[in-house]
Formats: sequence, structure tokens, C-alpha cells
Amino acid sequence: MASNSKLKDPRVCRIFFSSPFGGIEDEREELTRKYFPQIHHLCNSHGVQFVPVDMRWGITKEAGENAQVINICLRELDRSDMFVGFFGQRYGWHGDKDELLQQNFDNAVPRYPWLEKFRDKSVTELEFLHGHLNLPGTLPACIYFRDKEYDDKIRQEGEKNGDKKIIFKYSPESDHSSAMMEDLKRRVKATESKLLDLDLKYPDPFKVAEMMFKCVWKHLTEVLLVDSNQIKLTRRQQEIIEHDAFLSSHLSVYSRNSEYFHQLNSIIGTKKNLLITGEAGSGKTALLSNWIEELKQNENIVLFYHLVGSTSSSTRPLNILERILLEFEYALGEEKQESDNSDLKKKAEPNVQQLLQDIQVAMEKLSAKGRQTMIIIDGLEKLKQASKIEKKSLMVLGKELSPDQLKRVIDAEQTKNPLFLKITIAEIVVFGYFRLLDKKIDSLINCESVEELCESFLKRLEEDYNDENYKEGDLVKKVLTAISVSKEGIYETELKEIFHIPDSIWSPLYFAIEKYVVKHSGLLKFGFTELEKAVEKHFDSSSEDRKQIIKQMIDYYENKRKTFNFKINSTHPDVKRVSLELPFLQQRVGDTQGLVRTVTDITVFNFLYHENKYELIELWTTSEHPLSKIVDNYLLNFDLRVADIYLQRQETPNVKYKQPPGVFASNFLDDLRIAISMVQQPLQGIRLTTKKIQILENSEGYMNEKDRQAALVRSQYFLATQYVELEDYETAESIHHKIIQQLEKLREEDNIIDDSLIVLAMSYNDMGVILINKMQYEKAREYFYKSLEIEEKIAVPQEVAECWMNIGTCELHLKDPEKALEFFFKTMKTYEEIFFGELNHSLGALMTNIGLAYRRLNNIEEAEKYYLRSLKIKANALGWYNPDVAFVYMNLSVIEQLRKNFAKSLEYIEKAEEIFKRRKANLRQNLNYRKIVENRLYYLACLERFEEADEDYQHILNILIGENQMEYCLKGLHNEMLKYYIRSEQYDKAEKTAIAILDQSDLIAYDFIYLNHLDGLKPFEERPVREYKYSMEKAFDLWPSDGDVSRRLAISNYIPNNNLDKLLKHLEKTDNNIEGLADNTYGYAAEWCHQADNENLALSVLKKGHEIYPDSMSIIDKIVNILRERKDYAQLLDILKPVTERHDNSSINFLAAYSAIMRAEFDLARDLLTKIVSKTEEDPMYEKASNLLKSVDQFEEETKKHNEEKEKADS
Repeated sequence: MASNSKLKDPRVCRIFFSSPFGGIEDEREELTRKYFPQIHHLCNSHGVQFVPVDMRWGITKEAGENAQVINICLRELDRSDMFVGFFGQRYGWHGDKDELLQQNFDNAVPRYPWLEKFRDKSVTELEFLHGHLNLPGTLPACIYFRDKEYDDKIRQEGEKNGDKKIIFKYSPESDHSSAMMEDLKRRVKATESKLLDLDLKYPDPFKVAEMMFKCVWKHLTEVLLVDSNQIKLTRRQQEIIEHDAFLSSHLSVYSRNSEYFHQLNSIIGTKKNLLITGEAGSGKTALLSNWIEELKQNENIVLFYHLVGSTSSSTRPLNILERILLEFEYALGEEKQESDNSDLKKKAEPNVQQLLQDIQVAMEKLSAKGRQTMIIIDGLEKLKQASKIEKKSLMVLGKELSPDQLKRVIDAEQTKNPLFLKITIAEIVVFGYFRLLDKKIDSLINCESVEELCESFLKRLEEDYNDENYKEGDLVKKVLTAISVSKEGIYETELKEIFHIPDSIWSPLYFAIEKYVVKHSGLLKFGFTELEKAVEKHFDSSSEDRKQIIKQMIDYYENKRKTFNFKINSTHPDVKRVSLELPFLQQRVGDTQGLVRTVTDITVFNFLYHENKYELIELWTTSEHPLSKIVDNYLLNFDLRVADIYLQRQETPNVKYKQPPGVFASNFLDDLRIAISMVQQPLQGIRLTTKKIQILENSEGYMNEKDRQAALVRSQYFLATQYVELEDYETAESIHHKIIQQLEKLREEDNIIDDSLIVLAMSYNDMGVILINKMQYEKAREYFYKSLEIEEKIAVPQEVAECWMNIGTCELHLKDPEKALEFFFKTMKTYEEIFFGELNHSLGALMTNIGLAYRRLNNIEEAEKYYLRSLKIKANALGWYNPDVAFVYMNLSVIEQLRKNFAKSLEYIEKAEEIFKRRKANLRQNLNYRKIVENRLYYLACLERFEEADEDYQHILNILIGENQMEYCLKGLHNEMLKYYIRSEQYDKAEKTAIAILDQSDLIAYDFIYLNHLDGLKPFEERPVREYKYSMEKAFDLWPSDGDVSRRLAISNYIPNNNLDKLLKHLEKTDNNIEGLADNTYGYAAEWCHQADNENLALSVLKKGHEIYPDSMSIIDKIVNILRERKDYAQLLDILKPVTERHDNSSINFLAAYSAIMRAEFDLARDLLTKIVSKTEEDPMYEKASNLLKSVDQFEEETKKHNEEKEKADS
């Protein structure tokens, strides 16, 4: 029996497979395709690389011509850990007269002198001699000879078919070679006790391949790999083994670049950090792996290395910190004894700050001991010299391409892609026919892409592994499609159960695909996207077969879901698998009914809610069911669950429970409310919270009263928050006041529990939010400080930070952005400590606020910087297609708007809109989506692309009008579109828009004026009588001091209707409200009447004006003009006579005198004219007055005469 029990290289297990070239192909093919993958898997699980040394095509033409065949074969045997030999009927290349063979002996004898005695033996027997017969038992070995009957049978079939190749392969070279073979069998038989296994007459290639595999597997598991199974590994040791296994696979395929190593070594002993960048697959990991191996030799360096992706937990930042601490504590001799209780993985929430502090302390201790610390984390990659790398890769596997073959592989354009090259080499390695190797290489390198190469690989898998013993058929298609469509990956056990795959059929396929998949915590997923795309293409992602495969998976998970009840915990493995796969599979096939059924299962909800709320919300959205209907389902399932709990408790009547069934199950209602609040559907949240309040109110006497009251006040608090979201601030404020009153009283009595104290702090906070919405910022700030005082006592850093952020928001509204920034940056410091290594959504919201503060400071560059940081954080935390990411795009669009770069604004807002489109948001129901669309249309308007905006604008306008939502519109858009419609004479659209604008509260005078203007364009008889809320009367009530509003009200409403009373009342209000207008009020109004051809109304207005302003010469002039034109001297004298009594104005006196003459009041006329002529002759009216005075007597005489004649005539 073999004595060697250890590997020659602890990282590599080499097994030498020896046989002649001809007639043994089937054995090699079966080994390569069916069993080698299983051995690979076994070795990898022990951190060891399996290398099958297969010389069937490991000898290049050049090596043969240079007589190096024997040298190469025996040297490979020297490196091997195990020998496997097998023969058919052909003895192999031999002959002491063969000149080339003897040259091979000549070249090998100096290294292997024993060869001199065996010059007549075949090359294969030389391998048998060196691998076993020379020193039996030294190298573990198993040897097999094929039964002659099998060869004779195959040869006879070849003779029957006239196949000379078959006849040649299954016939001995000569009688002499047959004799040599028999002698070899005899000598091998004599050493049977030193062999692991021997069979001198194995029946067929498939049987012997299985025999070889079992023998190798047994020796590996019982001897060569046994050390790793004898000791229970600590967590640190297990992590190192997994990372080292990953590392070892990259050590032997790297072509050392001294320049890179110089740069890496230059940072040793310094405090410098180094970043290595490069494309995926280009060799960066190989570089780091080899450098790590070099650093391991330096005893002064405490080395920590972490290869992301090498283990299931290696992608977690916390895992890295925990490993660093474990490694440094180990180096200090302070490694803690591991137990189930101390395992860091089982701690609920590792304290990040404590970990960082502990790491810092450990590094300082190591430094004090004169040791350097080096931390290497593998993440990025860089391209290396492909030829050297892949040549090395093949040499590791005991094979070598000829220079021509290697050149063709390396020179191919596609192999410049490292992934393409890696797959090509892998396919070459498993190819079983040396003489067809050139054709195989050509078929691979002629693929035009990695995806096409993967398709070639898939075809080979179907040829090799669609086992006819698998009755259900299409094994490869089902397995690879299932891996492709799974969300998180899929377990082997699940694949076998879903598709009823026996182990004997599953294992060969699994080991064949193992190197192309990644396996995290047992879940299989493709290692690269190109393979996934190739699977989708090759197996037709739209085909009915694919849908049936998905439906099989759905049925499997659905059957598991049906077993869920209130007793099963959301951490149960089945719950996790069902929740993470079933709804997404239903989503893939458009099974919306099934999707709603799954996501409204309370057990599934509980898992999804705690795992990823945003995915849960996405599932609601894609179900195409209204949220109200989804909530109906949840409430129905909740009632059923409460009933189940009640019935279960009836079975144990003697057990006392702390809570009634409804209260016991009601945490679900809180979680559902929180999830619903994220989609801004407060009405549904109110339904849920009201139900919980009802449950608590009905539970009086059935649970601890103090607990019930605390739960009740907490639920009332959440009810208030829903009303805040609904913007019903009055109701919310009323509820909060009651909560605050109640809890402040308990606090004064020192009778408040911690939970209620937290509610009080939150209620203070929400009152602040309400007051912000009411624009009472100083009062809001007072409430935030009250909340802060409690939060600081409770010492919850995140809540304290949120108080700071709210106070900062108040300062922002109070126009102190610099003070706001002080609070925001305090918040940021705390958030960065809380969310270490995590791009949390709250941090993104803070960045948005900081950006807004800088925007208020007109520092749009800084604002943009923080908006962009917010974008990155939110995208990483929530995904690129989350609504919060859309809002950041909207903020960025505003930055470009301030720069008047409307094209860039449009670009950002279109990205925001695309997010809502992908989420299939409902424009009618989703306010935020509408705002984003309105912003897009606004930017189109700013770019004067009105025609492009028109159709979508009309759609938005119809929704806003139909849903009575104009209060939440983007008014600037509607103003721009209104002006466009007026300019383009689209008056119907303009009128519709103008009326809609008046249906919101953010009004200015011109909003009414535009509609009034449009009405004025219509014929008088067609002008509508507007409701008060659309009328100029309302405009005047709102802006009584606006002259334009006053004018339009008069000329549109009162003057056309000849309504003197309303007009005079209106003018009186205008006169009172517009400072400095005075008598002009009536003068302007008379002009408006004149323009409307209503002189009577004008005169009435002027008379009223004269009554109020009797000394206004402007009004008097206007009255005089009208009355003179009418020759109404009686009214004229009535107006002027009082004026002459108060003023000595020659012009007025002259007009009054003239009017008096016309009214036959000659004495008055004489008195007035005498006043004028008594003045200096320089008075402008002197000459006219003098002439008229001379004529007064004549006018009087003529008037008397006229009157006498009239009396006589009348008599």
C-alpha cells in the first residue's frame, strides 16, 4: 500500500493518468466529463487545486521532434501525488530500432539513468515503471487493463463496417507487442499488494472510469485530504481556508511583472494607501494573490487579506471589519475562545464604532511591538499578458499547446477579452480528442462574442449531460433556465425536487457547470452575465417551455407557502426562499392574481417587509391592482390569522395569555402601515391605524391597562401622522394636542413609561412638521427643541440627528441657511457614524437638504455637489429606479433651471420621469409623478417647444381638473401654457386653463385678469356670468388696491350693465383703498364710461366725484365739457355757482355768467362779469367778460320782449 500521505504541494493535488494514445479515448472522455468535475469540487472544498495530468495531448509536436517526450512525461510524474494507469490492447509507442524514440531515451537517460535498461519498452510502460513498478507503493497507484473480448468486439464491428481507424485502435501492434503487454501485466500483478486497486480485465470504458473515480475519491478522502477533516476549525481558520482556496486558484496563472511588484512593495512601511484598478477578469486578483504569498514570508508584517466574493459573507463591510479584528487579535495572542455565544456572526447588530476602535487599539499594540500591519482587500482588476498566463494555466494542468495552437488562441481578437480566454481554455481542457484539437480550437476562437462562446458551451452540455435515463427530459434546459430566472439563486436540493432529478444524474451535470456558477450559502447563480444572456437566448426566454419551467418552480414554492401559519417564524428557511423567489417568478409570467395572493400572505409580507421594503412596494406596483384592493386582502388575511390564533388558544383553555389575539397579531398592521406610508397613500394608512385603535379600545380588561394605554397613544400618534401626510393639518394637530396633553401630564406626575416618552418626543416632532407646513417656523422650532431634549436623554443618536436636521430645516425657512448648515453638518457627522459602510437613505435625504441650503445661499455649485452625492447614496441604498432617486433628479433640474440651462433641466427631469414609468406609476393617482411630468412640460415651455408639450399638458390638465387637484399643480407651467394659447388664439384651451388656474389658492391678480381678458374678447351678449370665485369681484376683494383690477371690474361688470349704484360703490371702495388716487378715481371712471359711449353714466360718476371733491377742477372741467356739449346750462349753473362762491376764478366766473345769462339770471351774470372786469386788464378773461357785460342789458331786454310775446301768445 502507498506510504505517501501528504500532497507534494499543499495547495495542489496532481494525479497522473497514463495510457497509450490510441484506442483509449472513451475512458479518457468519461473521466474528463463525468468524474473530473467531482474531483475538482472535492479538492476545492479543502482549499486545494485539482490538476489531472493528462499526457494524451500534453506533448507538443515540437517536443516530439526535439525528442523530449519521455523527459516531459517522467518529470510530470515526479510532481504527481497519485498514478492511474490503464491499457487497452495497444501497447503504445515502442521499438529499440525507432530512431526518434531512441533519441528520446538519449535525452532522458542523464536525468533518469535506469531508462538504459528499458530501451525496448513503450513510453506508456516507462510511465508505469516510474509511477509504480520501480518503487511499488511509493506513489499511490491504481492500474487497469481492458478485457480483450471488448476490443475484439469493437474491432469486429470495425471490420464489418470497413472502418480502418477502429480496426487499428482496437488491434495490438504485433505479436511482439502483445507479449510485452502480457509481461507487463504479470509484473503489475506481482505488486498487487502495493496498489490501491488493480483490474486485469475491466469490461468497458465506462465501468473502468467509475472504478478509477471511486479509487481516487477513496484515497483523497481517507488519506491525501484527510488532515483538513481531523480538526474542528475556528471561524478564523475556516475563513482563511476559504480565502486561501480562492487565492490558490490564481497563483499559478500569473506572469510576474516586476514593475507592479515594485509599486506594491513601495508602500510597505509607509502609511500610504494604494488602489489597483482594471477591468474584470484582467488579472488583478492574480497579481494580488501572488503578492500576498510573497508578503506571508515577511514575519514583521501582520497581514490581513480579504478576497471579496470568495465566501458567502465576504461582500459585507461588517464581515471585513470583524475579520480584521480577529486577525489582529490572533497576531497579538488575544484571540478570544470561540463558542456559539461568542461568534460575531450571531450578534444581532455589531457595534461598528466599537469594532473600529478595537481595530485601532490592536494596530497600536502591534506597532508598539515593532510589527507592521497590512490590509489587502481584493476588488478591482488589471489586464495581464494573456499568452504567458494561459500557457502557465495549461502547464499547471499537465498540458501544453503547440506554439502554433497557442498563437492561434492568443492572436484571436476575441481572446483579448480575459473572460473569453478563460472559457476557451476551460473548453480545451475538457476536450477529449487530441487529433481533433485543432478543429476544436478553431470552433472556439471563431465565436464572435463571449455570449456566442457560452452558447457553444451550452450545446456541449446538452450533448454530454441530457441523460437518456432522465425520463422528464431536457435536463440541461430545465436546470440552467431555473438558475437564470431565480432571483437570489437556487439550491441544488430545490432543483432536484422541482424537476425530480436523481443524484446519479444531477452530480455529473453539477460538476460540469461548477466553475461557471458562483455559490453563496449554497445558492447557485451564474458567475457572469454573458452566460445568463446565452442561456436566455439559447433556450428562448419567450418560449412556452421556459414559462412551463417557471410554472413548475411557482408550484413548488406555492405548495410551501400554503403550509405557512402564524406559528412559523419569518426567519424559517422556507419562508425566506418562498418570499424571495415566488412573487418574482409570478411577476415574470404575469400572474398578477398569484402575485397578490403571495404578497398579501402575512408570513411572506413579514419577511419582505424586514428584508427589503422597496422590493415589496415594487411588487404591489407591478401587480396592477389598486392599493385599496391589496389592503382589503391584507385585512382579510389578518382577520383569518386572528381567528386562527383564537381557535388555537381554545385548545389550551388553562393557559393565560398576556394579550388578546387581535393585539397579539396587530404588529402586522403597524408594519403594513409603515410600508404603505412609503407610497404616500395615507387613506389606506388611516384604515389600518383605525383598525388597530379599535382592537385596542375593545381590549380593555383583557390585558395590562398600562400597556394598553401606551399602545393606544402610540397608535393615535401614528393616526395623526397619516393625517399630516393627507395634509389635513387641523385633524392631525388636534390629535397631537390630545397626545401631548395626556403625556405631559403623566410626565409631570413622573408616571410615564419609556415607550410613551418616546411617543411624546415624536409627537413634539410632528407638531413641528405641521407648523412648518403652516409656515409657523419659529413655533415649529420650539417643538423640535422639545423633542430634542427628550431624545438626548433617551440617547438614540439617529433620533437626535433627525431633530437637528428638522431644526436646520426651520432655520432654512427662517432665511438663515448658514445656521441651517451648522445643524445639517452636525447631523451628517452622526449619520456617518451610524451608517458606517452603508449608504443609507437618510444620509441621502440629508445631502438633499444641504444642497437646498447652498441653493438658498446662491452657491449652486455646492448645491449641485450635494445633490449629486444624494443621488449616488439614494441610488445605492434604494436602487436607480426608486422614486427618491427621481426627486434628486428633479432637484438637479432646478439647479440647471437657475442656470437658464433648460435643455439640461429637461434631461434630468426625463430621467426622473423614466423612473416612474418603469414603476408603472399611475399619473392620475400619483401626485409626485404628476409633478415631475409638469416639470418636464414646463421646461419644454421654457424652450418654446409648446406644440410638443400641448398633448401631454392637456392630459395633465384634465387629470388635475377631474381629480380636483389644481391646488398641487406647478403653476408656472399653466401660466406659460395659458399665455401660449392666447398668443396662438387657441381661446378655448386658454379659457379652460385660466379657469383651472383659478381653482388653486396661489393666486395673483393677473390670474383673474387673464380670464377677464378672454371674456372681453367675446361679443357682449355671449360673455358668461362668472361664479364669484372666477370673477373680478373676487379679484377686487383680494386686491382692492390694484388699479388694474378696479378698472377691469368697472368696465367689464358695471359700465356695460349701466349699473350706477354698483359702480359708485365700487369707486368709493377704490377711492378708499388706493392711496393718492383721490379725484382721479372718478375722472378715470368717467373716461371708461366715455369709451363705452355711456355719457350719462359718465356724468353721474362725475357728479358723484364733484360731490366728494367739490373743488376738483379736473372733475369740474369734465362736467362742463359734457354739459356745454349738451347745452344744459341749468345744470351747468347749478354746478358752477357754488364754485364761484368759494373761488375767484375768472374762467369759472365767465362760464357761470354765461350760464346765468342762458338761464335769464342777469343780475348774477352782471355780478360775476363785474368781478372779472374789476381786475386788471391783463386777466385773460378781461376782454371776453367786458364784451359780454356790455351785452347783458341787451340779452335781458330781448328776453323780456320774448317772454311778453310768449305770454301774449299763450293768452
